[in-house]
Amino acid sequence: MLIHSDVWGLSKVLTLGGSRWFVTFIDDCIRMAWVCLMKSKSEVKFLFQKFNNMIQTQYNAQIQVLRSENGGEFQSLDFHQYLETHGIIHQTFCPNTPQQNRAAVQKNCHILEVFELH
Repeated sequence: MLIHSDVWGLSKVLTLGGSRWFVTFIDDCIRMAWVCLMKSKSEVKFLFQKFNNMIQTQYNAQIQVLRSENGGEFQSLDFHQYLETHGIIHQTFCPNTPQQNRAAVQKNCHILEVFELH
């Protein structure tokens, strides 16, 4: 199971809960997407852990590869240790190259259009 992920923000508009960012997790095969609101980008590791647990519990599946940009929110030592412990390969691509992470970028654009957040 390959998961694409991307972080979007900083929104000019706060959500009712005080979030200005969101992270998307997209299944490469079926293009199902999960969107998690965040107050700061530092929440990515915690949200991915919750997402991984949900995939294991609800879908009886294992994430094998996480594909994301090379942003700092995906590069902490704790995050890499979590991925390694769970046997998840982390594939990264160059920042500011949307063509390398087309699935996540297209989903983010769709989300922004639906909610008119840009």
